[in-house]
Amino acid sequence: MKIVFMGTPDFAIPSLKILIQNNHSIIAVVTTPDKERGRGQKITFTAVKQFAIENNIPVYQPEKLKGNNEFVEQMKGLNPDLFVVVAFRILPKEVFEIPKYGSFNLHGSFLPKYRGAAPIQWALINGDTETGLTTFKLAEKVDTGNIYLQEKVTINSDDNFETLHDRMSLIGAEIVIQTVNLIASGNYELQQQNDSLASPAPKITKEICLIDFKKQPKKFIILFADYLRILLLTFCITIK
Repeated sequence: MKIVFMGTPDFAIPSLKILIQNNHSIIAVVTTPDKERGRGQKITFTAVKQFAIENNIPVYQPEKLKGNNEFVEQMKGLNPDLFVVVAFRILPKEVFEIPKYGSFNLHGSFLPKYRGAAPIQWALINGDTETGLTTFKLAEKVDTGNIYLQEKVTINSDDNFETLHDRMSLIGAEIVIQTVNLIASGNYELQQQNDSLASPAPKITKEICLIDFKKQPKKFIILFADYLRILLLTFCITIK
C-alpha cells in the first residue's frame, strides 16, 4: 500500500509512526509551509515535517491546496494508493480523489458529534464524560464522509486538554492502522453519518475563552486552568 501521509502537529506523529512500523510504504508527507513561530519568530518546521526528515521521507509543503495544479500533478505523479489525513487542512475534491482507494481522515470525536476544527476542546468545554475517534472517507463537505471505524474514549474527571489530546493521539494511531488494513483487505462496509445528530466544533477564539466568574469556585478553577491550556495550545497547534 503506497501511502501519502498528510498532517501537521504532534497529534499526527503516532499515526505516521505506526504506519511505518507496520511496513506500509510512506512515499511522501504533505504538511503546512514553514513559518515563523515563538517569541523569536524563528523559522521552524511542523512536527510532521521534522519526523519525515528524520525518517528520510520526501516532504511537500504547498501554500494552497485548492486550485493548485502544480501540487495536483505532483501527487498524481506519485501514483498513490491512499491518502491518510491526520490533523491537516481541508482537502479539495481534486486532491482527495487522486489515490486509487481515495482518502480518509482521523477525526477527534465520535462523529457526527463535534464536526469542525476543535473537537477535543469542545468536549472538554462542554463537560462531556465521553468522546471518541473516527476514521472516515473524505467528502466535499467537511467531516461528513462515510465512516470506516469509530472508538469511544472516556474523559476522566482529572483530564485536561493535554492529557486527553495525548491519549487520543495514541488511540487514534491504532484506529488509523486498522483502517488502512481494512482498506487493503477490501473487506469493509462504510457507515453513513446521521446529519440530524451533528453538532459543531468551531475553531477556538479568544471570545470563546471568556470566563464566567459566576461559576462555582471549584468548577471555576478547573475551567480556568483548562481554558488557559486550550487557548495556549490551540494557537500553537491545529487539531482537526
